[in-house]
Amino acid sequence: MQSSQRSWRLARIRRIRYPEFVTDEENRKTRRLELARKAFKEFSLQCFWSWPEDAEITEETIPLIVRGLRLHGGHKGYKIAAELCR
Repeated sequence: MQSSQRSWRLARIRRIRYPEFVTDEENRKTRRLELARKAFKEFSLQCFWSWPEDAEITEETIPLIVRGLRLHGGHKGYKIAAELCR
């Protein structure tokens, strides 16, 4: 077994996060924005029909995306909204 696999397994067992597994704040924000934009496109007819199609999704609009997904997105939308709230 390679040392990287071994350390990863030990990290899972011990619930320890090593620096190589931790993402920085900027990557987390970027990933969150990408997920919000993807959700907006996917659920535009179901949840965001009153929004303009070319609406700019920023950090400030993410709470509105989350609310729309929770109210009108069904189970799949609710799961994506939970992911956006992390």
